[in-house]
Amino acid sequence: GPADELAEVGIRTLVDSPEVGKNLQDHLVAGLAPAAIAGTLYGAERPSELLRYLATRRGMLTSNVAEAYGFVRTDVASRAGMPEGLPDIEIIFAAAPYVGEGLVPLPGEGITVGAILLRPRSRGSIRLASSDPHTHPLIDPAYLSDPEGTDAATLHAGLEVCERLIATSALGAVTTGSWVQPEGGERMTSAERIELSMRRYSHTLYHPVGTARMGTDAASVVDPKLRVRGVSGLRVADASVMPTIIRGHTHAPAIVIGEIAADLLRRENPVRTSRVP
Repeated sequence: GPADELAEVGIRTLVDSPEVGKNLQDHLVAGLAPAAIAGTLYGAERPSELLRYLATRRGMLTSNVAEAYGFVRTDVASRAGMPEGLPDIEIIFAAAPYVGEGLVPLPGEGITVGAILLRPRSRGSIRLASSDPHTHPLIDPAYLSDPEGTDAATLHAGLEVCERLIATSALGAVTTGSWVQPEGGERMTSAERIELSMRRYSHTLYHPVGTARMGTDAASVVDPKLRVRGVSGLRVADASVMPTIIRGHTHAPAIVIGEIAADLLRRENPVRTSRVP
């Protein structure tokens, strides 16, 4: 890792690799959650729903919560020089009010329409807090920190799309006019709800990548065969090797990276087989 950061926590440097822990990128999501009439996943934990699932494998407990997705291109994309035809926002819909990253009890019936920043320009970092491996590292995602303000402008534009969707007759038929998040949103303007969603309620979509960047240049952490530069016999095979984040979810690409790593190892270390009489 970076020699200066290792020295700060009393760890002897074996290989000075300054980019380890740098280049952190993540998909930031900000959601709007209007209150809804009965029938959302707020009732999914009722005993009747559990019995329905156990008996028929149907009902609310079969939901993946995030029921629909869509990719859009905002006006910011063209102004920022993004190639034509590529999206910069993903819209995500949940049949429940997704608040507190799902770690708090649902406050009531509601739905969520959120915007995901697909190609952030901001770059964060992760570094050691101490030499104790049980101590949590210091993670700074540095969301919305790019000097040009493109990330904030893009997410704002994405939330404007969410507001327009919530205002449609289809969603108007299942919402009440009140808001779960931001609380009291019915007394705010659309712009106020958007700003509050961005600055107070936005959070990770759990897609961190980039902190062990793969590349052909000497500064990259791993080479195109996933080998850590300067270290013999060590590879990295997860989403951290992605040089830049993709315009989509990272689960499938992470599996692909693992499959490629397995193929590389098998080619370099072929297993001999023999038949037993």
